[in-house]
Amino acid sequence: MKYNYVFVYICIIFSLNLTSFADNTSPTHKITTTTLENGIRVIVEEDHQQPAVVLNFVFHVGSIDEPRGITGISLFLEHMMFKDTLSFDQETLSQAFANASSHYDGHVNKDYTQYAFETTPDHIESIFDLQSERTMNLSLNEDNLNQEKHRLNEKQSPSIGDAEYIDEVWETIAYPSSGYQHPVQGWKEDLDNISISEVTKWYRTQYTGNNLSIIVVGDIDPKTVIELSKRYFYRLPKTNTRRPLYHEDKIALPELRAEITTKSDFPHYFIGFKLPPVLPLNELLGFEIMADILTNPFNGISSKHLIDDSHLMSDIDIRFNAFSKTNGLFVIHGTPHQNTHFYSFKGKVLQMLNQLKEDDINQRYLESLKTKIKIKHLYDQSSLKKKTARLVTLDHFNLHLNYYDQLNDTIDHISRKDLIALIDKYFLKDPKRILLSVKPND
Repeated sequence: MKYNYVFVYICIIFSLNLTSFADNTSPTHKITTTTLENGIRVIVEEDHQQPAVVLNFVFHVGSIDEPRGITGISLFLEHMMFKDTLSFDQETLSQAFANASSHYDGHVNKDYTQYAFETTPDHIESIFDLQSERTMNLSLNEDNLNQEKHRLNEKQSPSIGDAEYIDEVWETIAYPSSGYQHPVQGWKEDLDNISISEVTKWYRTQYTGNNLSIIVVGDIDPKTVIELSKRYFYRLPKTNTRRPLYHEDKIALPELRAEITTKSDFPHYFIGFKLPPVLPLNELLGFEIMADILTNPFNGISSKHLIDDSHLMSDIDIRFNAFSKTNGLFVIHGTPHQNTHFYSFKGKVLQMLNQLKEDDINQRYLESLKTKIKIKHLYDQSSLKKKTARLVTLDHFNLHLNYYDQLNDTIDHISRKDLIALIDKYFLKDPKRILLSVKPND
């Protein structure tokens, strides 16, 4: 406890300097956006502090967009993008990318596919050249298809572990009518049956102009990026009407519950509350604050109620996602003590939330959390990678690119009353709950 309050005092002192810094400094970032004739969205944030650039080519297609029968095809195609093109074999292409960047990779999640590069200004054109080559001239053939199937099957065999199984069940009950419920790597039966014609069709219909954003942050002139985007991607067709951003969850029951058994040594309980697909900044920050207030090991409210006082749980944690195409989730979960029934856990959580009052939230600790978030934001603004990742998210979910600009002012105005109102609004008034009980095999 002593060390916790030492940290609080340090944060309060730092916050005075941080506020002064924020009040007397104009924004150092300049964001330029444009949309090309074929629908490509180009976003450039200038940062001339060092001669470095981060580039992301983001295709707005992820596993949520995959119908049953071809689940995993977005990840499959992302892997194929590192193989042969019409002009380069795999080894030559890989070496060319390595020569033009200090780091490069591809990534698929449930929402989008991205290809990221860290480089210097003098290598940007080479990356545009190489990326456009594989975006429009990928060599899709049976040999590469079968090699990739074998490799992905090896990663999935012999069976998924407990953590992956729990995640699959959780996603299924959390998103019962959405593509979020299937794993990014797809179902094995779909993977085994994906054909070269299906991969080719996915490539031609999803890797298109109006499904692509080119996002660049660093020591670069926006005019240069726009000119390179036009020069190297002008032939990319505008053939895919960008899909509706949000997917309505057709199953909207007040509560869904599942119970599973695994090989794990200990049980684990989850209770999740559905949130809107995208939150306003004040609510996003409010949930970030509440997650810490509820679970910090020193004086967390849920830690006190569920661990110290009732001895129902041996640990407790919170996770939440703020951006989604269906609904966000705020999840309270933990490991119960022996003989703690799931409904005892659920009842105690709901009782705690119902009885929570402003006086239960330590004002001094609240101010320290605000300062921590400000500090993190300040440091994130000095990282090219983090600024790029933030722009990728904001662009994909169609949010204003200056969404975080008012963070300091917004968080300063969040009160204990606001936090209680947030819980009342989303957890107590007409809540949508997801429940999962994980038990070990006897």
